[in-house]
Amino acid sequence: MLNGIATPARLAIAATWLWLALWLSLGDGPPFFGYINALGFFWGLAAGIAALDLALQRSTIWAATGAAAAALALCHGQWPVLAAADTAPSSAQPLRVVTASFRTYNRDMASAAQLLAGYRPDILVAQEVSDVPAFLTRLEQESGRRWQAARRGNEIVASPWPIRDTLPNRAFLRATVATPDGPVTVWNVHAVKSYANAIAIRLQIAALTEDVAAHCGPRIVAGDFNATPWNDSYRTLSERLTDAFRVAGSGPGFTFPTRARRIGFAFPYLRIDHIFVDAMLQPVAAWTGDASPGADHRPVIADLVRSPNLRQAAR
Repeated sequence: MLNGIATPARLAIAATWLWLALWLSLGDGPPFFGYINALGFFWGLAAGIAALDLALQRSTIWAATGAAAAALALCHGQWPVLAAADTAPSSAQPLRVVTASFRTYNRDMASAAQLLAGYRPDILVAQEVSDVPAFLTRLEQESGRRWQAARRGNEIVASPWPIRDTLPNRAFLRATVATPDGPVTVWNVHAVKSYANAIAIRLQIAALTEDVAAHCGPRIVAGDFNATPWNDSYRTLSERLTDAFRVAGSGPGFTFPTRARRIGFAFPYLRIDHIFVDAMLQPVAAWTGDASPGADHRPVIADLVRSPNLRQAAR
């Protein structure tokens, strides 16, 4: 094949560079291209494996080209987040936030509540809760705490602490949780799923970012964004807020799909559930939990702390 130029490894590297060029110039704009961008982790992984193969074959230039493509894809967005993580955390008791997306036709809310209660959340953000009253009742039984909840259809923001200033609209659910250290504003987001037309997604994220900007911190934006770090909506939010998992988590953090919707794969392969925070909250730990029976997403858990100055001001 042209003296070995068109080997599978070299084609993989060339394809990755082509995707990078289209991704950087067009984003999710073209119809359905958001689905291709969502696989950015695997574009980078393919380029990295190809680079290693070519390095073993002593094809130095191609190996270096593949390594560069893999680095650009896999390290997307990491640099400013790593710089922000240098701030020393306070010694305050962490605020634990859990976001969990279930499945619309999943009726096993008892198991879901039991599982999530085991993570001992202070603030719970949930989507596709098929039976909200039953879910909250079981959550109280399992946790031994009384829970309040703001609701938009089958989406909730729940906490044992008082909840006020609730705003459900077409783009998101917003509520303020009166924690012992002061109020925290929380947005529950269940993003548009289809990338056939990116306009609807952009309008939803534009409404969300405008509302977030209109409020003072501390602020938490969490939920099912149907977007990986390579999609435009994630990039828009990460320019304004910090992804808790990127600061305090490890590994790829895949959340979708689970056994309930595996689509032929043996493991989750997309990270589309996120917890974003503003500068007044610092993530100190973050991880993905186990999915409850019937849920097609794994939950994301993050421990957050405030700065000592912010705690004193709130008191």
